[in-house]
Amino acid sequence: MRVTGLKTNLRNANKLTKVAQKTPIYEFRKCGRDIVTYAKARLVSFPSDGEEMVERINSTRSSIKHKTYGSDSQIITDITAGGSSKSPMMAAYLEFGTGKFATSYLNNRPSWVKQWASEFYVDGSGTMKVHAYIYPSINDALPVMIKRIENKINKAWTT
Repeated sequence: MRVTGLKTNLRNANKLTKVAQKTPIYEFRKCGRDIVTYAKARLVSFPSDGEEMVERINSTRSSIKHKTYGSDSQIITDITAGGSSKSPMMAAYLEFGTGKFATSYLNNRPSWVKQWASEFYVDGSGTMKVHAYIYPSINDALPVMIKRIENKINKAWTT
């Protein structure tokens, strides 16, 4: 029996280990930045929004931030949006809407989004339209992050 290419495979495995150690925290930071960029671009007012609502949307947009921290075993990316000082819940109300708008929006969302929205539920009688910005941005950014990680691992293995 003869094994060929063992030296190349061991060298590639060493590269892969180094990439696997550095890539996740870097990519989670990049993904957090991407989510913030996408969310700020998405959070816009509707023509029907009044002046006060436009002000609240602008205030919430400027408050969207992210922070990534962790270790090799656990990486956490926090995305925050603070809303305005007049209404600290505004960021959530904009994301999910209120009343019938929230019910309609959340109807086809994953359970984790419904759970997240339930933290801000008051009485179901609100009239604010949905201005979803974080959930759709997460949906857009995660597949991009996963693809970048796959590409880096494949590149480390093949070069």
